[in-house]
Amino acid sequence: MTFSVYYKDGYARAPKYVRVCIGKKKVDMKLIEGQKGDYIKGLKYTCTVQVSKGNNDFYIEASNGTSKRRIRKHIYSTGPMYLK
Repeated sequence: MTFSVYYKDGYARAPKYVRVCIGKKKVDMKLIEGQKGDYIKGLKYTCTVQVSKGNNDFYIEASNGTSKRRIRKHIYSTGPMYLK
């Protein structure tokens, strides 16, 4: 399964980490290379994870080193998610 998220920071700070957490497993997401833009406008991070059949509760978490933000799956829609 592939997970993607746009990371944004109002002060253009790069993230310390962006990760997807599935159960107790935490997987770092990678910046997609070659994107035009900056962290103020948002850059896309992605990862692919093998998941087992059944319920795979997850959330996406990111930190700029000062604070962190967690987005749970139930607020996802059919479009990209933005971390501000």
